Amino acid sequence: MDDFADGNLERLPPQSIEAEQAVLGALMVSGDGLSRVVDLLQPEYFYRKAHQVIYAAMVDLYDGNEPIDIVTITQFLKDEGKIDLVGGHAYITDLSLSVATTANLEFYAKIVQEKALLRSLIKAGTEIVASCYEETDADTALDKAEHMIFTLAQRRNMQEMVHVKHIVEASFEKIEQRYENRDVLSGVPSGFYDLDAMTSGFQPSDLVIIAARPSMGKCLSADAEILLTDGRVLTIEQIYRNKHEQGLDAAMLTLKADHRFSETIPTHYLDEGVKPTFTVTTESGRKITSTATHPFLTRDRGWLKLEDLAVGDKIACPATLPVFGKQSLAEAKIKLMAHIMASPQKTRELLSAAGSKADSRVQDHKADSLIPQSIFTLPREQLALFLRHLLSAGNISVRRAALIYVSTNERQIHQLSHLLLRFGIIAKIRLNTNTQGQVFAELSIDDIHGLTILQREIGLADSDMSHELKTIISLVPTTKQDRLNDIVFESISSIVDEGPQQVFDLTIDTTHNFVANDICVHNTAFVLNLAQNCAVEAGVACAIFSLEMSKESLVQRMLCAEAKIDANRLRTGHLHTNDWTALATAMGRLGEAPIYIDDSAMVNVLEVRAKCRRLKAETKGNLGMVIIDYIQLMQGRKATDNRVQEVSEISRSLKTLAREISTPVIALSQLSRAVEARQNKRPMLSDLRESGSIEQDADLVMFIYRDEYYNPESDKRGEAEIIIAKQRNGPVGTVDLLYQGSITRFLNKVQNQYPGGGGGGE
Repeated sequence: MDDFADGNLERLPPQSIEAEQAVLGALMVSGDGLSRVVDLLQPEYFYRKAHQVIYAAMVDLYDGNEPIDIVTITQFLKDEGKIDLVGGHAYITDLSLSVATTANLEFYAKIVQEKALLRSLIKAGTEIVASCYEETDADTALDKAEHMIFTLAQRRNMQEMVHVKHIVEASFEKIEQRYENRDVLSGVPSGFYDLDAMTSGFQPSDLVIIAARPSMGKCLSADAEILLTDGRVLTIEQIYRNKHEQGLDAAMLTLKADHRFSETIPTHYLDEGVKPTFTVTTESGRKITSTATHPFLTRDRGWLKLEDLAVGDKIACPATLPVFGKQSLAEAKIKLMAHIMASPQKTRELLSAAGSKADSRVQDHKADSLIPQSIFTLPREQLALFLRHLLSAGNISVRRAALIYVSTNERQIHQLSHLLLRFGIIAKIRLNTNTQGQVFAELSIDDIHGLTILQREIGLADSDMSHELKTIISLVPTTKQDRLNDIVFESISSIVDEGPQQVFDLTIDTTHNFVANDICVHNTAFVLNLAQNCAVEAGVACAIFSLEMSKESLVQRMLCAEAKIDANRLRTGHLHTNDWTALATAMGRLGEAPIYIDDSAMVNVLEVRAKCRRLKAETKGNLGMVIIDYIQLMQGRKATDNRVQEVSEISRSLKTLAREISTPVIALSQLSRAVEARQNKRPMLSDLRESGSIEQDADLVMFIYRDEYYNPESDKRGEAEIIIAKQRNGPVGTVDLLYQGSITRFLNKVQNQYPGGGGGGE
């Protein structure tokens, strides 16, 4: 009795013995009963073991075209030696006599099905609990749990058998509709009728790969300087030439997900030709020149392209670059070089008595007054010695509770700022003009954190200035930096158009970023048009996983394409009066479209699968397209040093996902550098990065090629080729489209020829 009072008695699993008996009894007295419920019930759906055995016997008889009644069931079970397991002939007779009518057979069968589903849920829950105790990887445990639940949900939604008569009638109606509309698509329309004519739309369960050259337009100017982990500072052009002329890799810094720096080596070194560039200057005076599409890390919105940034926005800059070399020099030489850098004329006078050799050495350094490369590869202690004497011997002063260093050479000031950053000292750079109109650069350290490090780790050789430094530290108030581990966020003070310049880029796997000019920098229009055509025109839900662009940037591009507004006008705010009407209409259409965006930068296959399962359920099966931008940015389930193997796992998982949710999965992919080495730049299947696995798993592979990108004088300006290089169930070939870069939109070359195709035919 105490057990009942405490509620500790183990409860029976969900079941209805009465409904099970009613189903079995009805099947024994109804000639066609089993055909009405065979798609609803499996033997294991019955709770009582005896009922499972009896129903399985009925299914076997039905499969053998034998009648189902008391006699046949009894004889079958006797022959199988199972008659005693079910309670003998008497129990079978009782079942047949317990049912007055067979009219409610389907109703009883659904009760049995519901109870079985509840028991399956309990079993799944138990397995999920066990998995959580046994599985060390939380993501794997979560994926298993979601798969169990998703499978049960799919089983519940299983459709009943439909007579062929009804299928024929429905098929004939569709044929009539296709004849009337000339719409022969069997898959999700792309919105481009020539493409759809070759593919019949994107087919359910297909993995579609769309590839183009990596980093198109995401480049830095040739003089962008990059810190190597041996202490050297080389321009990105020097790094590119060292790789392609001497085969030398460059070990550099990359920012990890925990906002700390670690060492990395680029996988690709890219010459991107001459492109329009812009110089970004931060509040501390740091500068970097890049193309408008080069991404920068923001405080709250992730990586954003320069074209999506404005003055006042904050971007990530290193707060410290703890990199020191191992190449020692004699202390006397270090001190001499510091004095030469600080004051060449004064050093000349002091060493004039030493003869022409010393005078020549001073003259050599005076020529550019830049800090030589040998200083950058010094060990920590010797670099501190150089800075101590450089600051003390130079034009240094104390103003506005800050330590000020002045030079007529702006380049040297930026070098000095970089060397101080290696100790974690953030200096500010500002240009001024004296009364004679001479421009000079001013470096200042005015925060308590930097001044304290300067005093403790570097110091000043001049005793008077050292005393003043202590005084400054006692006066400077403590200020809070917008800092996150190894980075600090600084406001953009200006963005200046520099015109066309030679640009280069580097590809960094996994983290996809590196440090240039002491700023963190990062290494799609066609698929966005596909998404818009799918969701806006066809009304089918589309999921976009953007690992490269923020959701705000994606939506801005969609708005430009939908409203046909120049992207630059939208970005700068210089909108025309009639733009507002078009923009409002576009916002309404996009706002109502079933487009779902995930811009998680570090998403992996398990997370994509889980989110697609949920979205498929939420949209009641209306998920028509999944877009991944792009496959090389995805993370495998487990980190591995073999990136090809990891990408193979990712591509297989995406193909499995497409089959599981019966939805085309469209994944963007990078092309290798091999394209650039050929005279004909049109991509081929062998140009796919990690091409073996991706090509093997893909049902459809398409390349995007714009001839004017390589040939500015091309007679195909404003056009794009969509090259179908592989199609498992269709032809290969090329589709020509128009491309309007100002609104990031691909268009049909002539007016659309079938309804609902979209594509912005003009």
